[in-house]
Amino acid sequence: MTQESIETTLGPSELIAILKRAGIPDQVINDLLAFGLTTPNQAYSFLLNTPSLPDPNVQAQLGIDWTKYGPEDVWAKIIKALYESGVLSPEFLGLQQRQASRAYDAPLAALGPFSPVGAPQEREATAAVYVAAVEKSNRNDPVDRSLPKEKLDLRETLVWPVRDQRPWPSCMGFAVAAGLELQMARKDKKLAPDRLSARFLYRLGRGDVVASPKRILPAYQGGGLKQADVAQILKNYGAAPESLCRDYLEKADIADSEQEWKKVVHPISQAAKKAARKNKRTLTGDDYPNYETRPPGLARKTFDWLKNGKAVVVSLAGSADPKMPNGNIWHAENFWNTGVLRVPEPHHIVGLAGHAVCVVGYLPQVPGLIPAQYPGYIDNKKLPGFFLFRNSWGVEYFARNSPLAPQPGGDWDFPRGYGLIPAAVIEYFTWELGVLG
Repeated sequence: MTQESIETTLGPSELIAILKRAGIPDQVINDLLAFGLTTPNQAYSFLLNTPSLPDPNVQAQLGIDWTKYGPEDVWAKIIKALYESGVLSPEFLGLQQRQASRAYDAPLAALGPFSPVGAPQEREATAAVYVAAVEKSNRNDPVDRSLPKEKLDLRETLVWPVRDQRPWPSCMGFAVAAGLELQMARKDKKLAPDRLSARFLYRLGRGDVVASPKRILPAYQGGGLKQADVAQILKNYGAAPESLCRDYLEKADIADSEQEWKKVVHPISQAAKKAARKNKRTLTGDDYPNYETRPPGLARKTFDWLKNGKAVVVSLAGSADPKMPNGNIWHAENFWNTGVLRVPEPHHIVGLAGHAVCVVGYLPQVPGLIPAQYPGYIDNKKLPGFFLFRNSWGVEYFARNSPLAPQPGGDWDFPRGYGLIPAAVIEYFTWELGVLG
């Protein structure tokens, strides 16, 4: 079949045409499209950022099964076909060199603000350099940054099932929606929070990005948002009930062009926009794109907001061991099993894909759990304890061996989907920190 006849048969999709020519099975192509990967750029970056995809267990977690095709061959064939297609933009081609020198397992579709070539202001550096920069800014600051030995848990007795954003990079929408749900339930003394639409916040925020020059910046090329984007939506539109704007997302929601966004099948309804006006809120916070000017005291600030009954939205940088695959702290195997985020080791490279979550509590200590010790690097005596966060990757994560469970390995519900962030990670590796009002 000629290239012309393929494109005539399959329509305008360049991605499908490329994969068909490479002999990729239809089911594999359909799986990629189901992830919302509708352009060669998107498919290429997703596959390169998922080096463990040939693993059947990883495929099962993503809801696919390529084992019958010989997964390693299919994975490699797709990358080779896309790379040799001649249609990839230069910034996505740069991923190959990045991946070869610094492998990490961070599926693009599961993360928030992502840059294949490094965020424009956040220069990559080792974790030790990050910590040293923050410590330097702390030398002449008399503010008390200690964390009290006080347990905080804003969830209390809420019946509040964790949700799942995958495979879309909509973590900021889900984190903000969760914070609003929590605060509104506490205010109204409800046991089950009213469910708000993460897609409403994500789609309107992403629409503003797509229609602006920001879309071409590296930090936005993966389909993510920053807190300031969602804050503007909350201020201008509010937050809609999920019943009026369902949280399934469409291919157009992470498209690269305004033309694709105009093809959306289920646009935001006027009813959703009208209902959202009742939930106009403020999201006040700071963006710390440059670690050299990042202030100290972010862990204490987070604690104080929680103490005042405020849910906190935080975006944290990813890090990776340059010598080891699967090193991104958001996707390391021990994190998937336990929900305990790693303290980056001093030699880890920071500034990779980040992720946004909703912080809902603080535990000064967790039986049997001690933050990683790196002498001369981070003084955990000043930053004990763990912040409790609600994630948006469903209930199967962070549950198998969670230290929050009464009996590890037993049957429990409340910890499912939640995790723990060491206070030192909040202190030194925060990208964005905000509080809902």
